[in-house]
Amino acid sequence: MVVLLDYNGAELMTLLFNGTGSNTLDWFSKERLLSSSYDDIDIEPQNYFSVEGHADLGRHWFISRDYPGCSGDTGWMVVAYDFTPDCDWERNNALPVFLYSLTNNYTKWTISKDIAQLGLETGLVMDFQITASSYHLDKKLPEFARLNHNNYWAPSTNDYGQHHWLQVDFLSPVDMKRIQTQGTGLILVQQWVTELSIKTGNDTNLLVPIMDAGSEKIFIANTNTNDIVDIEFPVTLYARLLRIIPKAWNVWPSMRVEVIGNYRDIQHLGLASGFVQDDHITASSNVDNRLPKFGRLNYNNYWAALTNNSGQNHWLQVDFLSAVGIKGIRTQGAGLVPQWVTTLSIKTGDDENSFAPILVSGVDKIFTANENSNDIVYIEFPVTIIARLLRVTPIAWYDWPAMRMEVMGYYTDIQTLGLATGFVKDDQITASSYYIYNRLPEFGRLNYSSYWAASTINHGHYRWLQVDFLSAVGIKGIRTQGAGLVPQWVTTLSIKTGDDENSLAPIMESGVDKMWEKPASLLFLSTRLTTR
Repeated sequence: MVVLLDYNGAELMTLLFNGTGSNTLDWFSKERLLSSSYDDIDIEPQNYFSVEGHADLGRHWFISRDYPGCSGDTGWMVVAYDFTPDCDWERNNALPVFLYSLTNNYTKWTISKDIAQLGLETGLVMDFQITASSYHLDKKLPEFARLNHNNYWAPSTNDYGQHHWLQVDFLSPVDMKRIQTQGTGLILVQQWVTELSIKTGNDTNLLVPIMDAGSEKIFIANTNTNDIVDIEFPVTLYARLLRIIPKAWNVWPSMRVEVIGNYRDIQHLGLASGFVQDDHITASSNVDNRLPKFGRLNYNNYWAALTNNSGQNHWLQVDFLSAVGIKGIRTQGAGLVPQWVTTLSIKTGDDENSFAPILVSGVDKIFTANENSNDIVYIEFPVTIIARLLRVTPIAWYDWPAMRMEVMGYYTDIQTLGLATGFVKDDQITASSYYIYNRLPEFGRLNYSSYWAASTINHGHYRWLQVDFLSAVGIKGIRTQGAGLVPQWVTTLSIKTGDDENSLAPIMESGVDKMWEKPASLLFLSTRLTTR
């Protein structure tokens, strides 16, 4: 089963397969498809429907309809992973590029390309970022105007003489390609917007309308309460603010929306998702069961300092292992108990001896944080900071310095290359030997339920584990674990790389093979990572 979830855990796309008698690859096929959230996937043709996909072009987990040319390519989903992609639609600032149809039918990739939902439906856009001219007394608040939400926004009146509007503030400029709109979604509340106009800008006093032949363009919107209508803009708009202005409606100007576009370079850096590993989150101290690793946004636990003594220097720190671009942080309180940080300061650096605070007028900038234990507050930094380490120092708090957080920004050039995720296929992982059938090379994946083991522990044998990425990639380092299931691990290892097996060259130090004295990801004495 393939399920795509939004930020709140709701299903966005589902594919259910019959896995009886299948293997790790062939279960993902049209012949085994039992049901889907896509209405047309059974009746439309496909030129690719497999995990392998179009491997030569780096398009995997690929359900493609046809290839009439880059501008006309269509399909339902794809994981694109090619450093030199053929088509603009598979280009992005981070790999892999995961694309899927946002409707119930196939999509043209040039529409979805560098595009994604900008976060109203998923919750990435927070409540305070959605405002309106007014809202109905029946609690039809602006923050309910999220696509597929179980509530909706409605202004205080349905008077055509009023200037109604719904606005989204993305906090910094984003690319906006189009919007998706819905009515109330309720059978008993037959309300929707039929026509609307759009304004964008970086300041509420300087919003500019989308024009058509010298006058404000009127877009056709919904015809019922629940169907999603795509409203494409004539050009991609780059702005911080988007204002939707209902012009005509059925009964009342009520709506739910999503904005489709691209954040360009800002994203969650991986605390909430688990990409940042537990041991990369540290703290000055902690209560026994409130560890630093629990200080992740929306986690079901939290970090808390050992004491609530304001004379202590409390801090929570994230090590990204290499420099990243840091735009800001999102913070929450404990969630489980009424404890939160109300103000904080920030330090960044490339090592613990080079920390520098964010300054304003020569003094540490004090940022306002949370007002309760669960709402998310976005703290935007005055400038983008390039650094490896981020340290958050609580200055004041309610009851206890306890918090959860996420860091917003972008990875400059580092990411996982796909062993743990399965993007690297089994036949790309080979070894000098393996112990028994359930200690195969393809089990040598980080956090896997099994592991690779060589056929013998004899030190006289030359053992290696090798990954073939099929084309050249930039390799910054490796993450390693022992067996997990049994007390076996590697204590030292060396690395070789190359473009074919005859050209493997070791990483050298002072004229000899460089040796790393750390536990290795799998059971091997020497490993090779090759690129072809």
